[in-house]
Amino acid sequence: MQFKFKYALQFDKIVFNFFLNTFIVCITLKTMNISKKDSESIQNGILRYQKILASAKARDLNESDTVTIITDMLNDVFGYDKYLEITSEFAVRNTFCDLAVKVNNKIEYLVECKSVGTELKDNHLKQAVDYGANQGVSWVILTNGIIWKLYKIRFEKPIGYDLVAQFDVAALNPRTEDARELLYILHKSAIEKNLRQEHFEKSQLINPYTVTQVLISEPVIGALRREIRKLSDIKLEAGELTKLLLNDVVKRDLIESETAKEAEKTVRKLQKSLDRKLARKKEQDGARVAPAVLEPPVGQQGEQGGESAEPAAAR
Repeated sequence: MQFKFKYALQFDKIVFNFFLNTFIVCITLKTMNISKKDSESIQNGILRYQKILASAKARDLNESDTVTIITDMLNDVFGYDKYLEITSEFAVRNTFCDLAVKVNNKIEYLVECKSVGTELKDNHLKQAVDYGANQGVSWVILTNGIIWKLYKIRFEKPIGYDLVAQFDVAALNPRTEDARELLYILHKSAIEKNLRQEHFEKSQLINPYTVTQVLISEPVIGALRREIRKLSDIKLEAGELTKLLLNDVVKRDLIESETAKEAEKTVRKLQKSLDRKLARKKEQDGARVAPAVLEPPVGQQGEQGGESAEPAAAR
């Protein structure tokens, strides 16, 4: 109890600085490198369609006419040929999807369209998700022309999906780089760069649930203990620190909900992947230096520059 009051501010600072430094170093995304042509088409296209969509909403345009606007936006803003790469009314097992975007004869997106005045809800995704599950299409767009939502289907039982990105065309300022980069995720030229998958991985990693799982993981608890020891001579056990985080720092929903359980699985999966990479690197480094390492007798180590085989191998 004494620790909670005396070191509350210092503890908050430690946590903030730790995660700031960790995520800056470990979660740096590749620069999108949008071409000047694509950047200009996105900016000019959005400025144009902001006016068109505002007028359409004022007139309460129906779904069929809204689909026409969405098709034109896919062509003019996002770079898809509306005659060759955008098709309507895909059907399988009596299930229809409004639009499908095909690039090199592969369906890249299923697009579920609603009228411009319709509030988008998750249950609107059912037809597109059912079609995607049957056809092995991972990516679904739900839009009314103004609001755009990008989802990725999870091929599991039952079929699930995750929201990857969303934007409000009416609220965006396409003259800003941040807005253009967000819009570019849906662009044709972004497909070959795998930017949508990269953005999906970022959305899975940088959220309150995943950060919470990282915060209460053994390596982070150990790092926090070391930082706290720098402030005083108090010896804080790992279990005590974990209990403090769970009871007084982290919201209950972030550790007990179904989303939290999924986040825990994600962190464990990523940690195992990282451990395998580090193990392979260690083996490769050892294989490169091992044949060349000759350890001198103990009495002669100082005469040979003080370097032993161990630091040589570490390099």
